[in-house]
Amino acid sequence: MQDASGNVEAFDVWRIKFFLSGNGHAHPTDEELLAACEQLATRGELRVVQPGRWFALPCK
Repeated sequence: MQDASGNVEAFDVWRIKFFLSGNGHAHPTDEELLAACEQLATRGELRVVQPGRWFALPCK
């Protein structure tokens, strides 16, 4: 999403791992998370902000 000043709320694999570690969820590898994000981007569920690194929710 983009705020009024044009900033994009993006996330990367590290932030996903940090979130999952605090919630008692499974611990996927960096490669698994990156592949999942790229697959979601291909389907339009996420958008790529910086290829192979940063992702964001699609703009509405």
